[in-house]
Amino acid sequence: SDSTMALKPSVLKFKIDDFESLPSEPGKNVPSDRITDDDGNAWRLTLKPGGTKDTVIGGGESDADPFVALFLKNVGQKNLHVKFEMILRDARGAAYCERCIKPTLLEVGKTYGIPKFIKRSMILNKENNILVDGALLVDVLMQILPDAVSLYVPTNPL
Repeated sequence: SDSTMALKPSVLKFKIDDFESLPSEPGKNVPSDRITDDDGNAWRLTLKPGGTKDTVIGGGESDADPFVALFLKNVGQKNLHVKFEMILRDARGAAYCERCIKPTLLEVGKTYGIPKFIKRSMILNKENNILVDGALLVDVLMQILPDAVSLYVPTNPL
């Protein structure tokens, strides 16, 4: 049926080059390249290599070892209900860190994601073997959920 087709997950493969040289102060955004899924919707990964401002201030975290924040941004043409999972891959292609996001309405131009995805120090630690030629690889497994509005059935069938 059509509804199962709508739930077919897309895999968006984002690559953030030269991670070590990215700004480490809190709140600084680093956008990925734009990726289009199988249905023609456009996405961008927004990374905050030094974390969000609010995870540092008052959070008891030292600025020296911030969490990296990862957000998915809808840069397409329409508001979408989505459910997604973010997977940080290591150099062998194995999932090093995974986080699931509950279903949410992601409006055009808005971002949604995880303020505390992984410690920056864990990415930079060579023993963890996460960076691939200096790049951070993040897969987003995304399901676009049927829009509640489009399931509306008229009360007077013709």
